[in-house]
Amino acid sequence: MLKHIRLATKEEVEALRKTSNYTAATTVFAMDQNEGDPDFAVVKSVIEVDPVYYGKRTSDKQKVSFIYLLEERLMGLGITQYFFNVDEADEKYRAAVIGWGAEEVSKTPERRYQKVLTVFPNEHKDSNTDN
Repeated sequence: MLKHIRLATKEEVEALRKTSNYTAATTVFAMDQNEGDPDFAVVKSVIEVDPVYYGKRTSDKQKVSFIYLLEERLMGLGITQYFFNVDEADEKYRAAVIGWGAEEVSKTPERRYQKVLTVFPNEHKDSNTDN
């Protein structure tokens, strides 16, 4: 029998809080496929600053200045947090962003994916092709 997805209970939401990076726009869904062991999906709307492109001659000090001023603009818009990616191999930059107050939320290397949800199969065709 097909199970239905439901909203997670308050207790379930709290149990996941420590490992889920909740934002102000988070909803937790649950599905009871196995008795006493539900599946959860944490769905959130986030502000993401990614990618950031620095000029070839941009110094580390200039990078800090750019991000600092960008954060001022974001705060002026009422944004209280944002997410971004740093190349796993760039240990110097990873250390720098932690020094700026960023918190590493992925403790292991991950690959990032995008899934486009659409009911219009031709919507994402290359604009240079004939339809």
